[in-house]
Amino acid sequence: MVENELLERSLVPKTATKSVKWEPPDGDMAKINFAASVQQDHNTSKAGIIARNKDGLIMVACIYPSTNISTPEMAEAWACLHVVTFGEELGFREICVEGDTLMVDKGVTTTGEDRSCISNVIKAVKCKCANFTKIKFRFVPCSANTTAHALAKEGRSHERLEYWMEEAPASVEDINSVLSRGLGYSDGYFPVKGEKHLPLLLMRKWRLNGLRETNRG
Repeated sequence: MVENELLERSLVPKTATKSVKWEPPDGDMAKINFAASVQQDHNTSKAGIIARNKDGLIMVACIYPSTNISTPEMAEAWACLHVVTFGEELGFREICVEGDTLMVDKGVTTTGEDRSCISNVIKAVKCKCANFTKIKFRFVPCSANTTAHALAKEGRSHERLEYWMEEAPASVEDINSVLSRGLGYSDGYFPVKGEKHLPLLLMRKWRLNGLRETNRG
C-alpha cells in the first residue's frame, strides 16, 4: 500500500543573514524547483521547472506556459500545479517541491479552507499529492531558487511547452554548474553511472498531455 506523506513546510528563519543556497534532496528523492515569469500585457506566464537529484545533476527541465493569468500569485500557483503534474507523468514517486512564493506555500501546507484567489489551483495541487509515495513542499528564498528563475526568464522567448532531458538551456546550465561546484560535484549534467534514465516513452507521453492541456484556467 502506498503511503502519502502529508505536506511538510520548512521556512527559512527571519533572522538568517547569510544567502541561502540550493541544497540537494535526501536519498533517492527528486527535488523540483519552480518559478514563474508573468507577461501582464498578455495575461500569460511561463513556469520554469527543474528537477535535480542528490548529486545536483539535472534530470529534467521544462518551460510550461499558462494563459488567463491575472496576478503573480496565480502564475506561481499554476507553476506549482504543473510541478506535481510533471512529477506524476514522469513517474516520480518521491519528490521535494521548492518555490519562493509564501502564499502558495501556505496554501499547499495548511489543512484549513483556502479562501484566497488561488484556492481552486491549490485544491488541484493537493488532490494530486495522493499520487506520490512521499511529497514535501518547502518555501525557500529566491537565492535558493535561481535556476528555476533563470528557466522562467528563458521561457519568455518560448511560446509552447518545451522540455530538456538531462540538460537545460545554456543560461540555466551555467547557473547549475556554479551550484554544482559549490556542492563539490562535477559540472556534468548527465546521470552518474548506474543511475536509471527517465524512459523516453514517459517523456513523450507527458509532452503530449501537456500540449493538449497546457492550461484550463
